[in-house]
Amino acid sequence: MKIQAKVMVNSQPDMLKYRMSNEEMTHGQTVRADLQNIRVGQPAEKGIPVAAVFFCDSDLKVLKTLEEGDGNSLPDKVTVNNLKVNMPGHYDLKNVLITSNGSINVTVDKETEIVSIEE
Repeated sequence: MKIQAKVMVNSQPDMLKYRMSNEEMTHGQTVRADLQNIRVGQPAEKGIPVAAVFFCDSDLKVLKTLEEGDGNSLPDKVTVNNLKVNMPGHYDLKNVLITSNGSINVTVDKETEIVSIEE
């Protein structure tokens, strides 16, 4: 059973926002990017395959801008969509879709590769 990764209170979404700012992303922008060294924790409850995703040691590299931003500040809320892994650990999300309109949405889709990495 795969673990569904979700943003939770302790996920440190401010670190993702910081990395996005370093890449000069703004509100309304949509990009393809490599999001490196995210961590998926242990599921909190036995039998329920949902765990927190952590951005504390992550890094971000924008590969392609699909839609330009409007120059305004990035939103504070972060969601992760369709990130499912076999076990807790560190991962790179290669070619992940990131949008920042109203909230920051990190979406794993058919163009995204999830790569397990060694610590």
